[in-house]
Amino acid sequence: SYGLRKERSLTLTRGLEFKYDADVVFFPKGDSTGGEVFLVAPEGRGYRVLVDPVTGEARIERL
Repeated sequence: SYGLRKERSLTLTRGLEFKYDADVVFFPKGDSTGGEVFLVAPEGRGYRVLVDPVTGEARIERL
């Protein structure tokens, strides 16, 4: 399996911040633990990525 672990927030280039509340892990059969992650610019614009726990499919929404 592979996924996000350890840090809950990471500041990327030019203040873009990557945040998540819980680990999102993807498994070989295509499923996942599910969850959501955020990419947020300093002015508040950004995206939310929702991961479906059954299919492992990611959906992207603007904030």
